[in-house]
Amino acid sequence: MQYLNKLRYKTALVIATTMIMGSTFSASVAQTTIKVGMVLPLTGPLAGTGNDIAAGTRAAIDTVNQTGGIKGQKIELLIENDRFDPKDSEVLSRALVRSKGANVLLSCFGTVSCLAVAKVAQETNTPLVGTMAGAEALRDTKYSKVYNIRANAGEEVSTLLAYLEVLKLNKTPVAVQDDGFGNAYATSLKSIAEKHQFVPAVNVTFDPKKPNYTDIAAQLLAGNNALPAVLLIANTVHSVGIIKALNEAKYYGQILNLAGQANASFVKNIGAGDQLAVFATVTPSPFDKRSASAESYRDAWRAVNKNENYSYTSFEAFLNAQVLIQALKRSTTINASGIDQALGQAGAIKFYELTYSFANKRRQAASYTDLAMLSKGSFKH
Repeated sequence: MQYLNKLRYKTALVIATTMIMGSTFSASVAQTTIKVGMVLPLTGPLAGTGNDIAAGTRAAIDTVNQTGGIKGQKIELLIENDRFDPKDSEVLSRALVRSKGANVLLSCFGTVSCLAVAKVAQETNTPLVGTMAGAEALRDTKYSKVYNIRANAGEEVSTLLAYLEVLKLNKTPVAVQDDGFGNAYATSLKSIAEKHQFVPAVNVTFDPKKPNYTDIAAQLLAGNNALPAVLLIANTVHSVGIIKALNEAKYYGQILNLAGQANASFVKNIGAGDQLAVFATVTPSPFDKRSASAESYRDAWRAVNKNENYSYTSFEAFLNAQVLIQALKRSTTINASGIDQALGQAGAIKFYELTYSFANKRRQAASYTDLAMLSKGSFKH
């Protein structure tokens, strides 16, 4: 009996020691990487945009990992495919935090998907950095864990209206995608239209689930295919569809687009047509050879992608990742709370010539906007 008691004691001691060692080992493994979670449309109609964002993000993160990571820790990028379905965006982003241990969420895309991810960020006290959407709703103070980097919808639309105002095209027709994304931008347009003396000649709304592009084009032109310009408040898929329908109608005027369409997939799908596509942009030019940030992007991009299909969208994703990387470098504790504090603390985050600061209630770090043009398959800033 005494022998059995000693055996039980030794067995219990071995089990306890093994459990302690196992838990210690697990904890150390959990701390060997900084986990960054993303949900993007990697398949479906907006896959081109989603993959452009993923590639721009990988370019930034691969570069920092190759130089030793952050304080000796590599960044592990966890990307899930939400197919641009906000229900999936919410479920997958919650799983990234709860099940896969993401310390931070990065670069969601589109108004409805970003709102779903923002909900999870608040619920789990996890920072969401770089929403690739301009909706005012994402800049509401209730989303204290959301760090918007790009200009908002109003600033983006104002850039396009100011361009039309200079050209005295204040009655340009507008097509609006009738959903959360399109309506958010349409609301901004309505609120600033008077400032730019803008009154749309035609205001066409369309159902994104069953669009009739030929009919949309006909309504925009209203029998006049010599119009100087039309303005599209639509995503990449529907912008391409409408532009192709305008082509069929022999329209060769300017077509104004939002920043989200300035990506490689849009260029590929439009081809080298005769139209002049004009874009609002929320980053400097990725083609600028005088810009250190753009040069850094191009070097990192070529190392990962082996091509020169630069775009404003992948550059925006790259800059979002760089803001996060700089915040990680100044974070005293690399976890959700430490990253949150590093992002919100006083003092600007710098990346070469660019400066970002979230020291405002709306947590919007930049208000930069400009214009770019796509002519015969090439962007010109």
